[in-house]
Amino acid sequence: MVYRRLHSLLFVAPLIMGAYASGLFYLAEQSVIPITLFQLALVVSIGGFLLLKFLSVDSSIELYGMEKWYALFLGLIFLSCIYTPERQQAVFYAVRFSVLLGMTYLVYNLIQQPEHLRIGVYAFIGSGVVVALINLYQIYANPEILAFNYLKQGVRIIRSTGAENDPNVFASNFFTPILICVAWMGVSTKKWFRLVLFGLAGVMLASVLLSYSRSAWISLFVGIMTIQLFQRKNPILLYGIIALFMVLLISPTVQNLVFSLWDRIVGIFVEGGDDSTKFRVVLAMGALTMIADSYLLGVGFQGFSTHFQYLYPPQKTQWIFEPHNDFYMVFAELGLLGFILFIVIMYLIFRQALESMRWFRDVHDNGDVHENKWMQAVGLGFLASFVSYMVFSQFISGLMLNSLFMMLVALIFSHSKFTI
Repeated sequence: MVYRRLHSLLFVAPLIMGAYASGLFYLAEQSVIPITLFQLALVVSIGGFLLLKFLSVDSSIELYGMEKWYALFLGLIFLSCIYTPERQQAVFYAVRFSVLLGMTYLVYNLIQQPEHLRIGVYAFIGSGVVVALINLYQIYANPEILAFNYLKQGVRIIRSTGAENDPNVFASNFFTPILICVAWMGVSTKKWFRLVLFGLAGVMLASVLLSYSRSAWISLFVGIMTIQLFQRKNPILLYGIIALFMVLLISPTVQNLVFSLWDRIVGIFVEGGDDSTKFRVVLAMGALTMIADSYLLGVGFQGFSTHFQYLYPPQKTQWIFEPHNDFYMVFAELGLLGFILFIVIMYLIFRQALESMRWFRDVHDNGDVHENKWMQAVGLGFLASFVSYMVFSQFISGLMLNSLFMMLVALIFSHSKFTI
């Protein structure tokens, strides 16, 4: 039926584009709960899905097998809201997390054909490129940003952000589209199309570099190396070296920028480290103290920051008290049981991404089975993106409330529907 061909175009693609647009601006920033395009797209998608079910006289809902783990984890979160010091915030974010989990099932049910998944992939890449171009234009229109960054050599910098408060999170939004392009390059047989994909990835990579987020740089590098592990002949590194060499010869501005980026990288290994590195260690030590003091039961969902300030006065940590690691945050807030459930959930998603990438095949009407290189590349891009987010979560917390990460989870399981 015609409406089935419009599933992704009308509902899944707007969700992805809305998630990216929400990082640029709010529709009602001064309201109690800022309204974003993603929220509007989600409401429209739910309404459209229910309408489609009504018109087709179909009340069935497809599940992808993670329900019991989600239920146990959510149950523990809501239970911890009873004793957390931040009850109101905890309940709000618990509901928000629940909605995002529900969104993954919405997307899973909307994607019924490989063409639907293809539209979702195009929406990811297209949205990422558009946001990156907007970000690069903002920097180009304010060249003093590059000059300031170069003079400060990574000690104190102006980072490129939109409405997204954290430049690290803003940079992580490009993981999935960049890595899909990189994996796609590895299976493309047309050199001109490889160059197109490299150009798209390069635009987004430039935006990541100008975020000055070392966490994102490291995570993206690990993601690219994951693709190289499976695609030994992927030309991304060769193309990248050639492009960098050419640009360095042509543009003195880029030369200065590269020096600034290099000093930012070297700062990771400088003895003593910078404040960012030092306070991450303090946050980790605080998490271990919370775990021990709560007898492995946890201090309650969203209770990390409040308890951390009891242990370390904000004046001593330059008012840094938000957790910078999802794993020790979950351990400190939800205890040993919550930590185990979180590990199991992440492992099961990783396993699904790995299996889908390895075992994808096309079954033709005559019964013949053929490899579908594009779908395998997309599966590898999803796997590498998930690995990048796992690395990123060691430096910055917030996976459970990241709409683009949850969209990635939905697409991983949707991709698995077409494997044999």
